[in-house]
Amino acid sequence: LDDYLTKPPDPVDLEVRIEMALRRTEHQFFANPLTRLPASRMLEKIVKLKLVDSQIFSFLYCDINNFKSFNDRYGYKHGDEVIMQTAHIITNAIKRYADKKDLCFHIGGDDFVVLSNPEREADIAKYIIEEFDRVTPFHYEPFDRHRGFIRIKDRRGSISDLDLMSISIAIVNNQHRQISSLIEFIEIAFEIKDYLKKHKRSRSLINRRKTASRIQNDIDAHEEKIRKGVASKKNVYRPLGQILLERNLINPEQLDNALIKHWDSNIRLGQILMDMNILNPQQLEDILGEIQPSNPANYPKV
Repeated sequence: LDDYLTKPPDPVDLEVRIEMALRRTEHQFFANPLTRLPASRMLEKIVKLKLVDSQIFSFLYCDINNFKSFNDRYGYKHGDEVIMQTAHIITNAIKRYADKKDLCFHIGGDDFVVLSNPEREADIAKYIIEEFDRVTPFHYEPFDRHRGFIRIKDRRGSISDLDLMSISIAIVNNQHRQISSLIEFIEIAFEIKDYLKKHKRSRSLINRRKTASRIQNDIDAHEEKIRKGVASKKNVYRPLGQILLERNLINPEQLDNALIKHWDSNIRLGQILMDMNILNPQQLEDILGEIQPSNPANYPKV
């Protein structure tokens, strides 16, 4: 049951309810079934409207590197969890740095697109990279996480060592050059993405060229700043869920269920665990009271 009306219905109220129901239906029809974010059809529609209105905007194409190898090693269930957490990170970036006009799309697999503004594109990309690099390693088992790669055997029996997942963000905007279609945005983004995938670390790159020439070594000051910032940070962060696992206060299945609710509702993980009667307030308070990181950004998200 989505809605109800009292009899006799008010004509104005009825019209509003019908319009809202149609909008919900359109969103659900064009949404990705896993993340429930708008998918490629909606992206095409909105980009077309922006171009018709001659709007200046940024197109951030986010792609997870080495996601397939993670799927092969850990299975599709854990792969879906990585996708859901990535969607959660990207939507949080929009909430923190963007405005109501900015949108996130899940266009399939491990590919996401953010539509924003050239003034905010750098902050959004920086947040996504830092959060992804901080949280994603904990989807791996400790042995793989600590050695920094996973070992995969293919169908022929050949063994390959593949890096842990990272994220590439190709940023294109029409501030200094005319772009006439979604296809053109994607073509430029793919060229940037191909360059970024040559590197092991998470990176972003903004295309500032006024012509359609190749990217080559067009690394701007923003991308270099992000690279140095990410590389200089020590990996001292541990999520709350990891701490609870280490102390045997929660099992992996309970954590998986709680995280799915966390990513879906954006309610803090600590509150969800208490609502599920897995933790009590005193246990949560004791754990957080023992952790006093020098950098508040490293504090577990509860």
